[in-house]
Amino acid sequence: MKSVDQLLTSLREHGTVDSEGSFTIGPAEARAKLRQYQSSERGRYILHLISGGVAAEAEHVRIEREGERLRLVFSGAYVEEEALAQAFGGTLTTSDTGADDLALGIRGALAEGAEAVGLLVEHPTKRGFWWRIDSKGEERGAHSSCPVSSLSLDLKFPLSWRERLSGILAGLRGYTGSNPEERLVQEFCDHSPVPVEVRGQRVDRPLFLPESAVGIRIGSAVGGIPSPDFNLELENVRGVLCLARGKVQIIIRGVAYCEMEETGYSGFLYCSGLQRDATREKVVRNAAYRALEQTLAELRGDALEMLALKLPRSKFEMVDPFLHELAALQLHEELSSEASRNLQAWMEEKLSSEELDTVPRHAAGIFRLYQMVRVEFYGKKPIQVEILRRCAAALRTGHANTEKRLLKTLEALRIAEPQLALLHGYLLLGLGAYYSTVGREKESETAWFNALKTVWEDPSPAAQELFHTHLKYSAAHICGEVASVLGMYGTEWAFPTVEKSR
Repeated sequence: MKSVDQLLTSLREHGTVDSEGSFTIGPAEARAKLRQYQSSERGRYILHLISGGVAAEAEHVRIEREGERLRLVFSGAYVEEEALAQAFGGTLTTSDTGADDLALGIRGALAEGAEAVGLLVEHPTKRGFWWRIDSKGEERGAHSSCPVSSLSLDLKFPLSWRERLSGILAGLRGYTGSNPEERLVQEFCDHSPVPVEVRGQRVDRPLFLPESAVGIRIGSAVGGIPSPDFNLELENVRGVLCLARGKVQIIIRGVAYCEMEETGYSGFLYCSGLQRDATREKVVRNAAYRALEQTLAELRGDALEMLALKLPRSKFEMVDPFLHELAALQLHEELSSEASRNLQAWMEEKLSSEELDTVPRHAAGIFRLYQMVRVEFYGKKPIQVEILRRCAAALRTGHANTEKRLLKTLEALRIAEPQLALLHGYLLLGLGAYYSTVGREKESETAWFNALKTVWEDPSPAAQELFHTHLKYSAAHICGEVASVLGMYGTEWAFPTVEKSR
């Protein structure tokens, strides 16, 4: 485990990189810098157009290609001419409107060599209009009312002889993905909330989730889970999740963006409130994104509680990936009495009476029980990783159960890992800092005294100096530092064979 010297080095190097924010450039520079904001993927502009159409409340998207002409029809969509004109002639920003997406898509098409772009917007009661943009300039005019609202785009691209031949051969094969645009639509719009057709074939498909004991539906129904265990309402978010190892796909305006990993869920979230950068290719990881992450993290406790309540009916393979988390909740006494009894009985029934006799009844007994139930450990995380992660999270957020998490963890580790005096000291240091942040100064002083007393047992002479240095800072700062240290120990337990090179 980590020595004091290694810990000092890690603390000095510890930090985070914040790449958030937005930017704008002047109107005169916007067109000149257009290529800077283009994707390296040819044809990406079509995804911006689809985002704009879905944001304009399209009920159906139809894409057709014939020779040098590409046509997109957004049935039910409408956008104000003034908003589109302002977006098209304005700066490149992170402003997130449908008009901005349409403008970026049109500019992208022109940058990729479109000879002309035609736009027609129709509506039964609102003002309709048309635009045409080509090498000669821009024309626009009013359009008479129409029984239904619709937004259509016609783009004309010059085709080389190679592209013409490729299109003919692809058509003979009946293959819809015969050009970059169509392949991008198939890849990024396969879970669009509205139907998307390419040459008459639907590319959107039903949501598929892995087998799971716990299902969650957020907002209006989007399929995927017939009978969810939880029905939630979140602002600007709808979708489906299940408690299963995998990824959560973020979909904004019909287009797939980032995948949230290491959440403990698999699923799909349609998020209208997340901000994208000026290129519309990346999600800005700002306060709204972090709030979504925090909401999912807080939901985990309820989902794991439900998983424990369903024992012993759930299949072993549905429980096994979350066993270290369930065991940590058991240790920290954060499961209900019924869920706790179910989990204890479920683990004990996996063992013989002789094996059960070897399981101690004190706090560290959960470690032994967990290790005996989980026979195959390859690729699995030790329970220590999870209990330290939960302690670190509690210190960072001031969780209501911070005191119990730290005390129960300390009690168990003193028995299971008696040689780790420095880690025990850090748990006490964090406990003292937490007490100080909530005004329990007498208990804080006692915890800090015990922390110093504990690290005297560490063989390194730098241990006391390290702790005295921490105590010069505010309690809130100490909470953050201790959380970082607990994370370092957890990383070493999770990847014990990995050499850390500096």
